[in-house]
Amino acid sequence: MSMGRKKVLAGLLCAVLVTYGCGQDTERPDDVPEPGVCGDGILDAGEVCDGEAGVPETCLAYDAEITWEEGGRPGCSSDCASLNVGTCVERVSACGNGLVEDGEVCDGEAGVPETCLAYDAEKSWGEGGRPGCSSDCASLNVGTCVERVSACGNGLVEDGEVCDGEAGVPETCLAFDADRQWQDGGRPGCASDCRALSVGTCRESFAECGDGFAEDHEVCDGTDGVPVTCAEYDATRRWQDGGRPACSETCDAVVQGTCEIDDSLCGNGQVDDGEACDSDETVEASCDELDGSKFWNGRPTCSKDCSEIVYTGCREAVTRTLRFYSYNVQFEYESGGGSEVLPRATRLYEILSAQKPADRPAIWAIVEASPQWHAEAVSAMFEKLGYAWAEPDETYLTEVLYQKDRFEWIENQWKRLPSSYESYDPEHPENGSKKTIVFAAVLKEKSTGKIFIAMSNHWEPNLGSYYIKDAGMMAPIARDEMTRVATAKVCAELVRSLREKYPEAHVLFGGDLNTVDLTILYKNPVASAILGKTNADLVKIVNTMITEDIYKLPEDFAGSHEVFMTESGLSDARETALDAGILPSESDVATTHDPGIPEFVTALGIPVVIDYTFFSENLKLDSYRVVVSTAHDQVSDHYPLETIYRYRSTP
Repeated sequence: MSMGRKKVLAGLLCAVLVTYGCGQDTERPDDVPEPGVCGDGILDAGEVCDGEAGVPETCLAYDAEITWEEGGRPGCSSDCASLNVGTCVERVSACGNGLVEDGEVCDGEAGVPETCLAYDAEKSWGEGGRPGCSSDCASLNVGTCVERVSACGNGLVEDGEVCDGEAGVPETCLAFDADRQWQDGGRPGCASDCRALSVGTCRESFAECGDGFAEDHEVCDGTDGVPVTCAEYDATRRWQDGGRPACSETCDAVVQGTCEIDDSLCGNGQVDDGEACDSDETVEASCDELDGSKFWNGRPTCSKDCSEIVYTGCREAVTRTLRFYSYNVQFEYESGGGSEVLPRATRLYEILSAQKPADRPAIWAIVEASPQWHAEAVSAMFEKLGYAWAEPDETYLTEVLYQKDRFEWIENQWKRLPSSYESYDPEHPENGSKKTIVFAAVLKEKSTGKIFIAMSNHWEPNLGSYYIKDAGMMAPIARDEMTRVATAKVCAELVRSLREKYPEAHVLFGGDLNTVDLTILYKNPVASAILGKTNADLVKIVNTMITEDIYKLPEDFAGSHEVFMTESGLSDARETALDAGILPSESDVATTHDPGIPEFVTALGIPVVIDYTFFSENLKLDSYRVVVSTAHDQVSDHYPLETIYRYRSTP
């Protein structure tokens, strides 16, 4: 630039400055920063940011490796030399917040498939369920999905079935058998076992209904195939004279025809021949015959013609449920010190804590518990979950815990059990073994006033040596089983005495019976082939294997399991579950590594459940299962039993 041009520009600048006070001493306001300095909101050389200038719009742009909460924004340092976190807040991953985050498979309903089929496509599921998420968000679980059990009659063609109801049945008779000529209007059917198709209502065309001859698939035709008398048609009813059955218009059934019921004696208050009942007062049946697994209000009535018992007056009663656990926590009493109790109890606390409160047992029978289970640290954990000891000061080897918000404790009773068959004196039970106890806690449900008697027991698995010279391993079996029979009688005696004192009480009995359930053995095809079908078969086999007469079982011997059920009057939860079809066949039996399983059963390789639960007849079994879980392996050498019962919510 030339000197002359510089002078001209300088003059112009001076003119502008004169207009606005050129040459005057003016002060810059204190709150206005000097140009080119941090804080003026202008990004100058050497500055990373200034105010909002140079600051990213989002927290993700500030640091893309961090997960941020919504709504924040980065900021600028006071010296404009660097960015800072500003109002950005890092999102902390937490199971239970409903978001699937790092390390989580699911959280709440997030990440959970909509259908049970999406959870496991290899199983057949009932309608209405949905998978769930584990309490630690690390895996999916079965949730409310219920596996459909294959059953003939449910209308679904499942494994081993050709058809079921109308499912799997061809629409036409021709599709059933194309080699025959069929009448119009029929349809094939399904066999009663669902394993084959049947002719159903298909009729071959050469059998003409109405020709007076019952041919081929016709049941009757005209009078051919029709009984002569009404009594032959239905012997359960009383008929007037002069009538006769008839053949249906389609020749596929015998019908009542002109037979008329003789109701001249109906209503006389007596059940006469041909009557199923006579007035409601003569009905001895109960609604339980309609479905014994439910509680009912009302009662059956007698039909107007006295020909049948009518169940329309039966209404299912409102019920409550109770979850009962029978739990064996290993042999602390052997060492006496119970040094392993705290870590074992801590693991059990973790298992229960992970469950929803409604899924935890309301009452819990605990077996083989050393005094250390009552240590302050252990008790505090269970108190935190809402449990209280029925016996707070000491342990009898078996114990009961209950939910203190639901129940009120009334009293405890207990008995020692035999130490041996030969030496046991029922008049002096205090001489029994210190390791064999039956303990009972009487509890009152606060909301209903109902009394529950919760019992827990432990009796000896094996007494004396396993082996006796020249007798082999079978020698002690008879003596041990007879000892357990004596033990079962003592347990039953306590049950009976408590039921006399509390006649309306619901009785729950759980524990380590160390015995063989023969009814389950005989349901096992391997066992049936080896042991036969009856208790006498088993006695004969055992005595054949025992060489010394002193140890042989008597011919009328009944095992401890059978004796306890008979004398206590309680029902076996497991056997009831099997009869009701609650358990699938592949889970009928399970095994623990308890030494109480008789040696001859172990030698045969037959799986046997040795822990049981029993209940009184004023409870209904809802479910029963052996809780096979690696989590419980850290707590017990017996898998716990979970039994759920239903009972009337009001008297």
